[in-house]
Amino acid sequence: MAMKRFLTTAAVVALAGVAFAGCGGNDKKESSPTTGAKSGTTLNLVATNFKFDKTTLTATAGDTVTFVVKNDADSTEHNLTIEDLKVNKDVEAGKSAQQTVSDLKAGTYQYHCEYHPSQMTGTLTVS
Repeated sequence: MAMKRFLTTAAVVALAGVAFAGCGGNDKKESSPTTGAKSGTTLNLVATNFKFDKTTLTATAGDTVTFVVKNDADSTEHNLTIEDLKVNKDVEAGKSAQQTVSDLKAGTYQYHCEYHPSQMTGTLTVS
């Protein structure tokens, strides 16, 4: 019986040692690598009554940009197309949709609704 108690106690002490080893007092500070990458930006557009709420958007070259389009109060499907950035996102009535573009290049980009291109247009300027 004494041997069984000794082995049980030894097993508990060994397990406790393993558990506490993970909580060690390592004073090394972990650092995040600096990549020089630009921050992310969200550009919001609302499509309503066959027009976008903004006809001009701006962004910074090198940024990662998420375009969010909300189709507000229309019963018609709309779309955001920016051909030079390969953005082509449909958004159903009452819904939102998004598409992300990484590492934007400086320039001027035209955007429009694929379904209503003469009514719903705008310009994105990246500098």
